[in-house]
Amino acid sequence: MYNLPGGKPEGGAVVTVNSPTDQILVEVTERVGWVVLNTPERRNALTPEMMRAIPQVLDDLIGSAGARVIVFRGAGGRAFCAGADLSAVADTPQSGDASSLDTHYEAMLARVRTLPVPSIAMIEGACLGGGLALALATDLRYSTRDALVGVPAARLGMAYVDVDPLVAAVGYPRAAELLFTARKWSGEQAYAAGLVNAVVAPGELLTTVQDVAGSIARNAPLAIVATKRALGESRKCAGDRDAEALAALAAQCRQSEDFAEGRRAFLDKRSPQFQGR
Repeated sequence: MYNLPGGKPEGGAVVTVNSPTDQILVEVTERVGWVVLNTPERRNALTPEMMRAIPQVLDDLIGSAGARVIVFRGAGGRAFCAGADLSAVADTPQSGDASSLDTHYEAMLARVRTLPVPSIAMIEGACLGGGLALALATDLRYSTRDALVGVPAARLGMAYVDVDPLVAAVGYPRAAELLFTARKWSGEQAYAAGLVNAVVAPGELLTTVQDVAGSIARNAPLAIVATKRALGESRKCAGDRDAEALAALAAQCRQSEDFAEGRRAFLDKRSPQFQGR
C-alpha cells in the first residue's frame, strides 16, 4: 500500500493497485481512485515513463480495482504538474524518439478524456503546459487560491497546438491571451475564467475533492457512466451524436438492479447501496 503524499484519503476500504513505476502512485479508497504524480523534486513534471504508465494505471483502476471516479493530484503540495520534463525532452534526439514521446503524451491525454467514469484534477501549486493539458482532460477541476496556471510554450519556443480543450473551457479571447503572453493565472483568475469548478484555501483542497469524489462514487455507477457519455455526445454537432447508444444506456439504467434499489431507498427514506448492475 502506498502512503499518498500530502495526506492520505480518509476512511473506508482501501484497494492497492500496482503501478509500473514509482513515479506514479495509485490507490483506491471507497471506490475513489487516486493517481499521484510522484516526481516532486521536478514539480511533478511528466516524464516519458509517467506518460506510458498512466493509461495502464487507469485501465487497472476502472477494471479490477472498481474505481467509480478518478482523482489526479501531484505529490509534495508544491505542484500539480509543471508540464513535460524538459530534461527528458532535451535528451531526446530529433528523430523517432521525439515522435515516440509525442505519441505517449497524446495517448495519455486521450485515455484520460475517454475514461468511462468521471475524473477530477486536484490543482495545487504549478499547473503548467502539459500539466494544464492533463487537468483539462479531466471532467472537474478544483484549485487552491495560490495555484499558478499557464502555458509557457511561447516563451520556450515550443508550439502548444492542443488548444481545443482550453478554448472550450475559457473561450477564445481568454485562451488566446493566456497562450500569446505565456503569463500565469492565479487560482482565483482561473476560477473567474471558468477553468476550474471551485477555488479554496490550500488547507481545504483535499477535503473539498474528497467530498465531491465521494458523492460521485456513492451514486449509481450505471447512471454516472450514461451521464458522462451523454455529456461527451453533447459536445458533438447534433447530426454526429449517437442517439441510439444513449437510448440503450438509458434503457439499461431503467432495467438495472440499481434503479430498483434507488426507488426502494427513496421510499424507505434511507441511503441507497448501489452495486453497478
